[in-house]
Amino acid sequence: MDAPANPNPSATTTPPPAPAPTGLANPRIRIGLSILATVVILFALIAGTRWLVHGRFVESTDDAYLRADQVSIAPRISGYIDAIYVIENQKVIAGQPLLRIDPRNYTAALDQQTATVGARMADITAAENQIAQQQAQVLQTQAQLSGAQANERFTRGEAQRYKSLRDQGAETDERYQQAQNEHNQAIASVAASSESVRVAERQVTTLTSQVKQLRAQLEAAQAAAKAAQLNVDDTLVRASINGRVGDSSARLGQYVQPGTRLMSIVPIQNIYLVANFKETQLKRMRIGQPAEVTVDAI
Repeated sequence: MDAPANPNPSATTTPPPAPAPTGLANPRIRIGLSILATVVILFALIAGTRWLVHGRFVESTDDAYLRADQVSIAPRISGYIDAIYVIENQKVIAGQPLLRIDPRNYTAALDQQTATVGARMADITAAENQIAQQQAQVLQTQAQLSGAQANERFTRGEAQRYKSLRDQGAETDERYQQAQNEHNQAIASVAASSESVRVAERQVTTLTSQVKQLRAQLEAAQAAAKAAQLNVDDTLVRASINGRVGDSSARLGQYVQPGTRLMSIVPIQNIYLVANFKETQLKRMRIGQPAEVTVDAI
């Protein structure tokens, strides 16, 4: 029995396609891994070379902070704040007014002390004028003493002369007694003039001591006036350094005492860095080596 004939003698049979390679058999994956390995090796070489040349000589820390030696502003006197001239974070210079304490009481005290100084100076002038007058009185009494001494010498000679004449019988005893009485009066006049001189000189000494006392009182009054002037000056609180205002707690009408902290002045131009390294990191550190700072802030 014969087989049936092929209805399509030109048709041929196609074999199934071969499966695609997977894993490392895939050439694309092998190329990619080769490239990645090359990059990693190059990166490791570069990092290793950088560490050998530079990195092993560099120490770093994140325990570092910016610092500034700020100055606290406080008044030297007590009183009520009646003016504030600065605001928070304002830049100020040394000597610039920051605030003012009510100066009226201190101004009145200064006026009183100034008047006291004027009174003491007037007292000294009056005492010095008295000394000048008394010195003139001393000269006058000394002149009177000189006249009395001259009269005493004359009357003494007269009394001696009349005594001799009386003894010789040339003069009466009455005339001798009169000459002797005149001599006694001259002696008394000398004694009185001498006492007047001593009194006048003691008065000069007393007035001189009073002037010294008045000068001491004047110095005390001047010291009190100087202290009062300092109090008036201290009513105006000024910046002691250049910087910026911070932590201000001053308020108008606030009563403050000496030493009350009202604000701070931060010298931002003198900010410095405090970095804390471990002891094992300090081996190769030297003064003058450069440092790189990165600020971790918003």
